[in-house]
Amino acid sequence: MPGLVLLDRFFDPSHAHIVRGVIEQHGYFVTVFDELHCRNKWPLTLGLGGLRLMVLDTEHDEVRALLRSVVATPVGSPSDICPECDGDNVFCQPSWIGGLVGLVIAYAPMLFPTRRRICRTCKHRWHENGPA
Repeated sequence: MPGLVLLDRFFDPSHAHIVRGVIEQHGYFVTVFDELHCRNKWPLTLGLGGLRLMVLDTEHDEVRALLRSVVATPVGSPSDICPECDGDNVFCQPSWIGGLVGLVIAYAPMLFPTRRRICRTCKHRWHENGPA
C-alpha cells in the first residue's frame, strides 16, 4: 500500500494551494498537511515547519518532474533559487540593521520627552513650565 511522502514545505497557504491545484489538475493525488494549525494559530507555522505538501510515494518522482516542467521560468529573481537543491521555496531573511533602525525609530519619541502632562485619573491636560 503506497504511503504519503513530503513533496515540499510552504509558509504561505495560498502558495501551497496553488501548487496543490496544479498537481491535482494533472491527475495526481496530493494533500496539504498542517493547514488548520497554520491558519488558526499562525505563530505555530514556523515551529511546525510550514504547510506540508504530501504526495503518494509511488508518484513522488513524477510529480517533482511535473513541477519542474510547469515552473520553467522562476517568478522571482535568480537569487530566489537555492543553489544547492534548485528549490524555489526560499525565505528572505530580514536584515538585523533594518530591525535596529525600526527599533530606534519606534522609540525615538520616548527619547525626547515633552512638557505636556496628562492626569491618568481625570484626563486633565496641561503644559509644565519648568524643564522636562
